[in-house]
Amino acid sequence: MLKKRIWIPALALAVLLLVMLAGCHINIMGKIGGVTTVTYEKPETYAPGDASYAGIPETLFVDWVSGPVLIAYDMNIDCVQIREKSDSSLPPEWRMQTRMEDGELNIEYSEPGNHTFGTLTKSLEILLPYGTQIGEIEVDSVAGGVNSSVTCTKISVKTISGAVYIADSLNVYVDKTSGMTTISTDRLETLDYDSISGNLYVSCDTFGSIRIDKTSGDADIKAAQTTGFTLHYSSLSRSFESEFELQKKSRDTYVFGDGTAVIDIDSTSGGLRLTKSEGHTDKYGTD
Repeated sequence: MLKKRIWIPALALAVLLLVMLAGCHINIMGKIGGVTTVTYEKPETYAPGDASYAGIPETLFVDWVSGPVLIAYDMNIDCVQIREKSDSSLPPEWRMQTRMEDGELNIEYSEPGNHTFGTLTKSLEILLPYGTQIGEIEVDSVAGGVNSSVTCTKISVKTISGAVYIADSLNVYVDKTSGMTTISTDRLETLDYDSISGNLYVSCDTFGSIRIDKTSGDADIKAAQTTGFTLHYSSLSRSFESEFELQKKSRDTYVFGDGTAVIDIDSTSGGLRLTKSEGHTDKYGTD
């Protein structure tokens, strides 16, 4: 089940709390004036602190307030390992909470009901045995980078600030306010990207659909696409660079080759560069 975090003003939160007191159950992590409140359902089913799980989850959901999140492979383990690190000692109520149930791994920042002003920063490491795969990953974070290099069918990242790096995912969804984003994968079936500021770097062999909605920041797309794509580019500047031989069809539409794949970009400012790659070894973030 997809979990959502809602950013709401004080008045809306007061109304929401009244609804919750009336018996409704809602998963949120609310933020008011820099204060974040940890809230989630069925806390009694979670275990505190570092954890290990023998099975590989089909889905992974992470709710994290402050600090970097790393999802990576480890060749020296045979189970899923989850670790948190902090510069200061953590009271029991501030230890992370984990639950594995019916193939779904949930990781929460702390016990519910805690309020943080952003002064507590913890890093999270989720390590998987090398060669395993996850169907879906969802990371919901307030502040801190997200780095995922495990193979998955779909990954969704929502964060206010911090760099995002995603590798080896077929479908990528990013919703962020600021910070650089790098996506590096062989086949990119879907990219859905929303951002206020920060540069975007995409590297893939082939792609199906790329949608970019940004206010500012450059977009750099590197692909070995040999069949073709259609570019819809709406921007105040309308200027861009391309190593592909594009044919202009209308004011905002350009076609390369058979035009099968789609790049749809809506941008206020910032540059666009389309470059040809030489295949899977020619990626951002790799040697």
